[in-house]
Amino acid sequence: AARISAALRARLALNDEQDLCNTALALAHRPLLYGPLLEAIAAEAMRRLRNFDPQGLANMAWSLAALRMADPLLLAAIA
Repeated sequence: AARISAALRARLALNDEQDLCNTALALAHRPLLYGPLLEAIAAEAMRRLRNFDPQGLANMAWSLAALRMADPLLLAAIA
């Protein structure tokens, strides 16, 4: 899990907004294994928030909620 997480974190900037949401959704069932990756996804999403469409914003917010991952700045920005 650590190698996968590190490899994905290194490539986050190359992913589009949909890929960020899809990755967060895919990891929703394994938050303990991928905590650093999820934090990196949230940080990358925050940097690109204006590029997300409404569905992408909803997906990102749902992913964070499903993971019980509190990122108050990102959630406030989405709201």
